[in-house]
Amino acid sequence: MLYLEEINKIIIDNLKIDIPNNNDDKLFLELLHKEGVEKGLWNQNDKKGISTCVNLGIGSKYMHPNESLETKLFISKMHIWFLTFDNLIDYNSFDDESTEKLYKRTFNLIMDNKLPNNFSNIEEYYFFIFNEYRKKIGDDKELLNRFLYKISEYMQSLKPFNILSKMDSSIPIEIIRYIRNNNFGTTIFLPIIEIIHQDKKISSLIWWDQKLLKLLEISSYILGLINDLVSYEREIKGNNVSLNIFYIYQKKLNLSIKDSFEKIKNELLNSINEIKVLETELIEKYPKEINLGFYLNYLHQLIWGELQRSLNCNYYSSKDSIFFELKSHD
Repeated sequence: MLYLEEINKIIIDNLKIDIPNNNDDKLFLELLHKEGVEKGLWNQNDKKGISTCVNLGIGSKYMHPNESLETKLFISKMHIWFLTFDNLIDYNSFDDESTEKLYKRTFNLIMDNKLPNNFSNIEEYYFFIFNEYRKKIGDDKELLNRFLYKISEYMQSLKPFNILSKMDSSIPIEIIRYIRNNNFGTTIFLPIIEIIHQDKKISSLIWWDQKLLKLLEISSYILGLINDLVSYEREIKGNNVSLNIFYIYQKKLNLSIKDSFEKIKNELLNSINEIKVLETELIEKYPKEINLGFYLNYLHQLIWGELQRSLNCNYYSSKDSIFFELKSHD
């Protein structure tokens, strides 16, 4: 039996983390679910809709512990877009004409801020979400352009990611790491936080600084490693493991499950140490940017929050799980 608490300890011991102490989970769930029903995203008693809200509630609690209920709901709207759109693409193939059409319609909807003809309920909700963000951004065109650019990067990563996922486990890890840089949506995260906290501006030069971009790349890789561990059982059962690094280490390097886990733990620690070096260099490079640390610490929270979300929702639990924390006893 393996223990994900070991991953949690590496993160807690090496990154600045805020432990949540609020308890607005029930109200969050009620409000988010109510809006989804009103917008036609799901029905009142739709179990999948309720499960989505519970999942987002858990994630919001750990990723954004110091935000107000209103702000958590605002952020969660974007997470709904991520989850629903990513699932629509994941469960379909770009070889399918309808999936390609869905992708293009959604891309144009977001970039042109215009609903397509004969729009669906989910397209109308996407339009609503991105309009909410545009309103919050206001007249800051630089922020809007950067936000849309990061959304575009993420969307354009989906097609190659979808193609790679159908290949065997001989895909080089360097390619997986590169494609995940945008596929995990980490680069979108900081513009979203800046949209919320426009009182904490930093120079636009920093957003394009190579050290920050490298830091975001490493953060995406860490999130990918966490996802590979918690989703391992589901992907094995679904025969969808070609991009799972935990699985690849077992097959390509002929490592045992335990040794593969140890290798990922070492990579996680090394990656976190790289982040800490880059953060120090960035702060030294921009000594007058008093709000820079706020965004760097928020990245820490995202990494830990994603692990906690995975551990505390039932999406990844299984009676056959090799991880103690994910083993269900149903």
